[in-house]
Amino acid sequence: WSNAAPASGQTEFTKSVDIPGEVASAGMVVALGDLHQIFVNDQLIADQGNFDPYFTSRAEHYDLSSVLQPGENIIKVVARDSSGPTGMQLDGCAWLKDGGSVVFVSDTGFLSRASDQTAAGGETARILPGPSHGYMGDPALLMLQPRPHPLPLAGWLVNQAPPPAPFDALVFAADTVQPPAQWFRFKLPPGATEMTLPTRGAVQAWVNGTPAQTAQVEGGWRVHLAEQDAPARTAAVRVEVSAGSTAGAAFDTPITFAMGEGMIPVGSWDELGLPHYSGGLVYKADLSLDKALPYALLDLGHVRGTAEVKVNGKACGVRLWHPYQFDLSQALQTGNNTIEIRVFNTLGPHFAEGHPSQHVYKNHTKSGIFGPIALRMTTPTEFKLEAE
Repeated sequence: WSNAAPASGQTEFTKSVDIPGEVASAGMVVALGDLHQIFVNDQLIADQGNFDPYFTSRAEHYDLSSVLQPGENIIKVVARDSSGPTGMQLDGCAWLKDGGSVVFVSDTGFLSRASDQTAAGGETARILPGPSHGYMGDPALLMLQPRPHPLPLAGWLVNQAPPPAPFDALVFAADTVQPPAQWFRFKLPPGATEMTLPTRGAVQAWVNGTPAQTAQVEGGWRVHLAEQDAPARTAAVRVEVSAGSTAGAAFDTPITFAMGEGMIPVGSWDELGLPHYSGGLVYKADLSLDKALPYALLDLGHVRGTAEVKVNGKACGVRLWHPYQFDLSQALQTGNNTIEIRVFNTLGPHFAEGHPSQHVYKNHTKSGIFGPIALRMTTPTEFKLEAE
């Protein structure tokens, strides 16, 4: 940003970009926390906020293919600082017809000056020591071409193919000091039989405090998960890492699980080993009856999501909201009965953890059957209305 707030309230940022050939295509992303105009070679590219009553800071993409030209190009951003310190992020790239490219970003190559100054030039723009405002928009937009990323194989974040050797071995490292082993603890999904840890360092693992069997496989380590019938299991993982592979970067890609049937208590899935799962779960229970019941009502209590009930394969209804009650009278039989409850949640958990979004609020990650679950067996009472 600028070194001092101008009296006019507007700051002008300029940068010269030299293009050594004909442009095949070009793009630029700008994130700025206030009202601003963007000019390229004196051509107005954007007028953000002046005509948008709902304007908030966000990242916007601009196609510059038709405005950049061989030789010197002047990028100018006129920004208004209306409510305290703000900042600008700019990321651009021009791809040339000869196969080359020119990258330009928000750095000290920008000059800043008050927009009411008549003299040309200005002083070097100030690089902020940290974020000034939170920018709305998809952060992936700021990557116009592959750039170094703190996660080793981060292409899965933006659907990019793994880089070819030797670039697939590169990691982002602030220094070369050998870091200590990294520890991770997390609840295991109900019914998980194995998990694969995509890490390059040696692994030790425990399940509920008991050492787990591990085996090195291509791309990482496979861990056998015992006690599959336990209603709650916690994994502890120790990973020997190298420089640049600490914290979440210890894993090249997400941890994956092989799933089977398991035990799950009532409660929210995000607290039972499924913190970012969006989809469906099937609850099963067996019920033995000595005789047929004239009337049976299954009450699931509190549920977050939709619920569908089947008894012995026969559909007994779907409920989208309270009360989650189902008449099982026509489906239950003498002897053994299998009750299946299929629950689907929303995308809230996925967008809260698996693909973080600021639009997920309190309790949006809660889903599942909370109960209390009751099967009420009564004799139905019939009322008849007779006219006098």
